[in-house]
Amino acid sequence: MTLDLMIRLSVIVPAYNVAPYIEAALLSVFHSEGIDLSDVEAVVVNDGSTDSTAKVIASFIAAHPEWQIRLINQSNQGVSVARNNGLHVARGEYVWFVDGDDLITPTAIRQLYAIMNTYSGIEVIRTAKPVRFTDDTNIPSIEVQNGGECCQGYELLNEPYSNLYIYHGRFVWLREVLENHHLQFPAGITNNEDFCFTIQSLLRANKAYVAHGLSAYLYRVRGDSVTHARRNPEHFMPNVLSAQQALRIILDSVPDSVSSAEKHYAYRRVRHLMCGMHITYLLDPLPLSFVRRSLRSLTDMGAYPFPPEPDHSRLLRFVMQHKWAIYAVSQYRRMIYKLHK
Repeated sequence: MTLDLMIRLSVIVPAYNVAPYIEAALLSVFHSEGIDLSDVEAVVVNDGSTDSTAKVIASFIAAHPEWQIRLINQSNQGVSVARNNGLHVARGEYVWFVDGDDLITPTAIRQLYAIMNTYSGIEVIRTAKPVRFTDDTNIPSIEVQNGGECCQGYELLNEPYSNLYIYHGRFVWLREVLENHHLQFPAGITNNEDFCFTIQSLLRANKAYVAHGLSAYLYRVRGDSVTHARRNPEHFMPNVLSAQQALRIILDSVPDSVSSAEKHYAYRRVRHLMCGMHITYLLDPLPLSFVRRSLRSLTDMGAYPFPPEPDHSRLLRFVMQHKWAIYAVSQYRRMIYKLHK
């Protein structure tokens, strides 16, 4: 591994058909307050966009030669491959995966640098839960609070840190850890791919820092996004299948580094939570044949049935333990969906 110590942070930005948003994303990086911009680079990976994304990025780079921005153009291969290709060429000591339609807060990088300078050897920094916004004129005010604590990476999979909101934008990684362990996002998966990457990476990170009050990431809620289209069963079914692929990877990939009982506990817990999440997916208004196939797939993986979580209501526990109840709830919701369609 080569390390260019002149670059402190590489911001890796996958971009697919984000022409209206990519300029704002890059400006949020290079308009960061209180830092030396020579310490920062943006690696933008255009994933075969069919709109004017590539042209917008190229024009932006030409207009700002003083900023370190590199553009990689690739055929459409998905967000995982785009992030992996960006990581392959990144030069920073730390890397941060930021989507091309999202933003970072003005003081985020300065706050991250303060943590890096105060706590030597930090391998991953977890920031606060991303703040959602709908458009650039409706960005909520962010109040950054100091305070945090060091822990082991695997502890971020346990309470009180984990509520299964393992969103990639919350984490800033020491690049050396990712490269030494050959950690990448799984190709060909469009839903929960960040779960696979983050879970396996946290199990290998020895020293983590939890920045409880650092709201660093702004997540744009788009009407045409995959997440926003979830209630439409025709759009949601492929995402359920993709999420099941991600779950299978996690179930089949206990890393050799999980040697302690504490790490095994953390790994089992997050797998358990993901299995429960998949059952709740099947309570959506999906075709009965699809729900049946999905439950068979989860059973074959050893992911169903399983004990419910303590915070589940008594009714949800009952439903999740009985296939006929899952079928009944799903079909009831499908009937209601069709009535209001």
